[in-house]
Amino acid sequence: SNSPLFNFNFAIFACGLLPHAEKFQILFEKLPLSTPSLHVIGEKDFVIQEEISLKLFGVFSSPKNDKNPKLIKHSGGHS
Repeated sequence: SNSPLFNFNFAIFACGLLPHAEKFQILFEKLPLSTPSLHVIGEKDFVIQEEISLKLFGVFSSPKNDKNPKLIKHSGGHS
């Protein structure tokens, strides 16, 4: 990862979203994040809507990121 605050080998997000709290913004200063990631999104999720999860996916997605994130969509919702 390119953040000095954490050093993860990979990340898995189910119904993931970007935090809005100011104290977490330092984690997103250097984008895109290069940590390999898997993002799972429910197409019928009405709690964390698809567009919100795709914003998180976007901070990992870049032509410069050779560990491109993986995206899995399922037909279900939030459970």
